[in-house]
Amino acid sequence: MNQALKILFVEDSPDDLEIMLLMFSQNSLSVDWERVQTEPALLAALSKDWDIVICDYKMPGFSGIDALKIIKKQNGFLPVIIVSGTMGEEQAVATLKNGASDYIMKDKLLKLLPAVENAIKSKKFEKENHFAQQMIIDSEERFRSIIQNSNAGYFQFDNFGNLYKANQAFLSLYKYNSISDVFGKHFSSFFFCSNEGCIDSILAKVFEGELIETIDLVRICKDNTRGYQTCSINPIFKRGKNVGFEGFVIDITDKKKYEDKLKQSEKEKNLILNTITESIVYFDSELNIVWTNREYTDNKNNTKDKVCHFMLYGREERCTDCPVQKALDTKQIEEREYGDEKDNYYLIRAYPILNSQNEVVNVIEVAWDLSQRKKAERELELAKLKAEESDNLKTAFLTNMSHEIRTPMNAVLGFSQLLAKENISNSEKVMYIDYIKKNGKSLVKIIDDIIDISKIQSKQIVLKNRQFNLIDLMKELKLIHQAIIDDLVEKNITLNFKLSDKINNEFFVTTDEIRLKQVMNNLISNAIKYTEKGSVDFGFVIYNKTIEFYVKDTGIGIKKENIRRIFKRFVQFSKEYISRQYGTGLGLSISKELVALLGGYLKVETEYEVGSKFYFELPLVEQKTQENDVDYSNSKNENYDWKNFKILIVDDEESNYVLTKRIIKDTGADSYWAKNGIEAVEQASTNSYHLILMDIKMPQMDGIEATIEIRKSNNKIPIIIQTAYAVSTEKEKAERAGCNDYFVKPIEISEFLHKVNRYLKKL
Repeated sequence: MNQALKILFVEDSPDDLEIMLLMFSQNSLSVDWERVQTEPALLAALSKDWDIVICDYKMPGFSGIDALKIIKKQNGFLPVIIVSGTMGEEQAVATLKNGASDYIMKDKLLKLLPAVENAIKSKKFEKENHFAQQMIIDSEERFRSIIQNSNAGYFQFDNFGNLYKANQAFLSLYKYNSISDVFGKHFSSFFFCSNEGCIDSILAKVFEGELIETIDLVRICKDNTRGYQTCSINPIFKRGKNVGFEGFVIDITDKKKYEDKLKQSEKEKNLILNTITESIVYFDSELNIVWTNREYTDNKNNTKDKVCHFMLYGREERCTDCPVQKALDTKQIEEREYGDEKDNYYLIRAYPILNSQNEVVNVIEVAWDLSQRKKAERELELAKLKAEESDNLKTAFLTNMSHEIRTPMNAVLGFSQLLAKENISNSEKVMYIDYIKKNGKSLVKIIDDIIDISKIQSKQIVLKNRQFNLIDLMKELKLIHQAIIDDLVEKNITLNFKLSDKINNEFFVTTDEIRLKQVMNNLISNAIKYTEKGSVDFGFVIYNKTIEFYVKDTGIGIKKENIRRIFKRFVQFSKEYISRQYGTGLGLSISKELVALLGGYLKVETEYEVGSKFYFELPLVEQKTQENDVDYSNSKNENYDWKNFKILIVDDEESNYVLTKRIIKDTGADSYWAKNGIEAVEQASTNSYHLILMDIKMPQMDGIEATIEIRKSNNKIPIIIQTAYAVSTEKEKAERAGCNDYFVKPIEISEFLHKVNRYLKKL
């Protein structure tokens, strides 16, 4: 601000005025000022030229709001700043609404100078902008006047294409001052076209006498700036000879910019709409497709200018309950869900577009694809049903397990109590003991089945392939199950092991013998269970590089609708099966999983009330020699002499200790008892034992921890784990801790004695 500021103060306080003038002076600002206090004085002062008005908000008989109204009426571009010592927020807002540029509290007058500078600049900009807008309006009016009076840019060129006449509008358009500045310049000096050869082509057509009504060309101005214009060009003939051409030019730069902006806006709109995953269609009032986004086009493969019901559904008439048609009729947003035979589902919503006469001129349809959601809902419902079915089957399974466990348990406990009576004969005792042994084995089988299912589900089963004589395994199966059949006096069954003539009594293969035996045991047991009379045949057949194992019976067979279900877990626990036979029902499920682990697939051929054949193929790995293996078959006939040997039995269950002590009593060994791992560690450190039998699960310190502690001071003493844990991970833990061997309860006495004797012999 180099010139003196012209400030009109509307202020009743001389002191406040002095403070404000002092602030301007301290900031080296020169001020021409005048002070008024009344409305008449203000009106008189406004006849002068002021840069700004600084007005007190409250004066006797005259307020800042009154002053604002007067000032704005006289000069709408004169900035006004309100100063006050008592003005609240509502009053401040009122001053701004009435045209104040700013308001300053008198206790914060340091803000006055920046506020004055900002207000003057703001009003100056507002004034210039106003006049600029007014000039644009005037220019547009003049532009229309030129067009109406043929007063656009006018030009004349000779037959060489050189300019010799132009009106002021043309000169102004091209930024020239006079005709002398442009005289003789070639047509190409004023007009440009991006297409190569375009200007030469225009001149050629005109010289041939062709009228060019309108053409859009780029304008080249004197300062080399460019703009857009539309031209009309007419050839000039004199005495029938083409002597040149004339025409008009109209500036369309703004129009071109607007069109470019419109194109860009359309491009951005299409980009946005084409990235939306919903299908969008723009219809006219006749339901013809005007525009679609990419999602709709890609999914429906249709074209524009076609009615939707024909393109989508091949219908000649509009669909019943069509939301687009409804939107046309109701002038409201309408929606509906659609589904087809291909399980495609859509939510269609139609939005009517109304004109100023409240008529529907267009309809926008948005379609949401609900197919995946519907599919997910169906899958969720199916999963729910399966979960409920699984829950019901598991409940049935637990109920059956309770029955299956309690039935042999009842026999074990019942006959155990009868053995305690004094008045029973020796023959009865033998019979009761036999019952207890059989039912005990049944309990072990049930537990083994449950453990196997758990192992299969957690993928903890590890195959242990070894070489063995397959004929011996088959004969063993024959002996085991023939003994079972002999006890079933109510059944009339013949058990047959069929061996090919080409195979002798030795046929060695390599696979997991235990798991193969388990599968065959399950299949033969099932065949016997569901066969009342006839035969059960089993064996194997060699096919090239595979070996097929089979079990065939003449039992009840299986209904076709149940064939797939019999291999599923829990499904077999239906009343149909429970009512006919007892058992865990896990055998086939376990067998199928084990066969898969062995490299085969368990299959069935069956006819209801005729019989069934279960069979599976495994890769044939035939061996010519037999590997050595431990045989416990004759262990029961051995006599063990363990005199002078001391054995520590570590078990928290007294019954287990008593049982183990009694087993080794006949050998002459001395047995000692530790009730937990801590006692075992203490006794092992203070006594010289020859062997330790260690349980795993015990209070205070388990068998694994106890073994680790003992091994810290004694690496020689044999430690054999005996536990109810039957999973392979526990055996691996025991081996890592330093155990020499492993028993799974319940133990076979002959195997137990043989294994312990093997370690004692080494001492």
